[in-house]
Amino acid sequence: MQLIRQQLLEDINKVLEDGKDNIAKINPENLKDKAKKAIDEALAAKRKKAIDARTDLTQEEKKKQLKKAAREEAEAAKKMQLIRQQL
Repeated sequence: MQLIRQQLLEDINKVLEDGKDNIAKINPENLKDKAKKAIDEALAAKRKKAIDARTDLTQEEKKKQLKKAAREEAEAAKKMQLIRQQL
């Protein structure tokens, strides 16, 4: 009986350690970054679609608007990176 109890405790401890290791492998910062990137990409696609849908702009004006939007997104990304570094 003592031997079975000892084996059961060892098995439980192993499962607990494995669980702790698996939890430690999860990186919430990485998940946050992936989510933010997906949101940024969705917003950029939506902005591009909105610019492309405008009938009051010529193709050249649409290109300028898209370049401006890309520049603004890049500047926002740089600011966010600086803020993250400061944290």
